[in-house]
Amino acid sequence: MIAILIDGEYVRKIYKNSGYKPDILKLIEKILKETETSPKDLLRVYYYTAPPYQSNPPTNEEKLRYDNWKKFINAIKTGRINIEIREGEVKKRGEEYEQKMVDVLMSIDLVYLSSNCRINKIAFVAGDEDYVPAIQRAKDNGVKIYLFYSEGNTGEKLQKEVDEKILIDERFKEETKKEETT
Repeated sequence: MIAILIDGEYVRKIYKNSGYKPDILKLIEKILKETETSPKDLLRVYYYTAPPYQSNPPTNEEKLRYDNWKKFINAIKTGRINIEIREGEVKKRGEEYEQKMVDVLMSIDLVYLSSNCRINKIAFVAGDEDYVPAIQRAKDNGVKIYLFYSEGNTGEKLQKEVDEKILIDERFKEETKKEETT
């Protein structure tokens, strides 16, 4: 049994660098193939994200961004795969925006799933080295960790800690990109 944990912002950034938008359902299917896992052995996909920042009152641009985000979330939830959305939040710091709580939510789920569920594999799509202690705990619990990562966007300590690494290279992105509609 496998659980898939996806940092949505990480995925968005690495695909954006190639000029693509990810197709989350294709990404999940590719992860299952790469981990040699049947869809029937998928416990659940956990997708970590944060709604776009909204000032009080929100601007028209912020409202539009939020509506587009909501459409995206609804689209991936209505697929044939069981996807649980875990939401952090976005804080404004001066002129910059920061996503908060996503790393903590992912770490908690990583440890919880590895200790309390009947899974033996976790596919982890993220790049932050803050996950290393949670990965170590999951491995201590007997779970094999597959890291799906992009070069230059993933910490070395994280790469060294996992059991298996699968590179999200240009070919991988091409196979899992959203098809443009006209």
